[in-house]
Amino acid sequence: MRVRGLCVDYGTVRALNTVDLDVVAGRIHAVLGENGAGKSTLLKCLAGTLPASEGTIEVNGDVVALSDPGAARACGISCVFQEMSLIQDLSVAENIQLASPPRKMGLIDRQAERRRAEELLKLVGAEDVSPNKLVRDLPLSRRQLVEIAKGLASNPRLLILDESTSALTEQDSQHILSLARQLADDGLAILYVSHRMAEIEQLADDCSIFRDGSKVDSFVFETKTADDMVRMMMGRAIDASLPRPAPLAKDLPSILQLKGLTWAPALNSIDLELRRGEVLGIGGLDGQGQHEILLAVFGALKGMAGKDGTGRQTDHQCSAFKADGNDPTHGLCTGRPWLPWSGPVNAC
Repeated sequence: MRVRGLCVDYGTVRALNTVDLDVVAGRIHAVLGENGAGKSTLLKCLAGTLPASEGTIEVNGDVVALSDPGAARACGISCVFQEMSLIQDLSVAENIQLASPPRKMGLIDRQAERRRAEELLKLVGAEDVSPNKLVRDLPLSRRQLVEIAKGLASNPRLLILDESTSALTEQDSQHILSLARQLADDGLAILYVSHRMAEIEQLADDCSIFRDGSKVDSFVFETKTADDMVRMMMGRAIDASLPRPAPLAKDLPSILQLKGLTWAPALNSIDLELRRGEVLGIGGLDGQGQHEILLAVFGALKGMAGKDGTGRQTDHQCSAFKADGNDPTHGLCTGRPWLPWSGPVNAC
């Protein structure tokens, strides 16, 4: 694919400004930029969901008009957007082949539809999902894999992946990254958008940086460092944008403590302390227990274990609010500053 002078205007506002881009078969081209840099606008133009105000798009040397998603599919372009497009009340198989279901004697061939869905689900690592299951009954991570399977259903020549691992566990993410590499090695062109630099470093052959609706630069990925790319995305050095916070006083009171918090299998002996005036960040790849920590603090988990304020082990049902109730209506109320505990917790 060859893009030249692509512009998108919303009234007097130019959202995409004279973009040139080349995407080559057999290579993974990463698109990086801050929120609002123009990445999504570019992808929508290439997927046929947003008309360009100016510029041309060529596919295999021919100028094409991507006036709608059907036109993009006819050119071999498939896009897996960050916002899912699945229809909740249709089955997995129906969603995967919604655009072009297999037909027999003028009717949809349900048996062939299920077989093809099974093949694609296996390909994306979702063999546990039944093609007959309604999408509304699937957890978010499985819906994301169904969305990727849907993107592959048309056998595209250019696959656009927009934050496609954002809702996946680490295991599922690694499967999709390996699949993307395999597809590229088989000759598929991939345009890959992600905020996760570790994924970009693992996958990208080429890279384009966007800022304020314009393309800053395109280059072979290994020719730039991560710091170079961040500087191009932000227009300044990251240490100048994020100055170090002033140190907190050492005698600030403890507002919340977790001691030995355990909730198998997601949480294992978590110690955590939050002091007044402090911003505490909890990070990690998706599915590593961050969500469960917040649920524990909110009192929404049953069967937690840990240590009370004296260091004694407790194995009862624990809560941020009271040990025997898991009642969020009690709120993060005042009291003793540790979790778990049979009494209220000083957490606000």
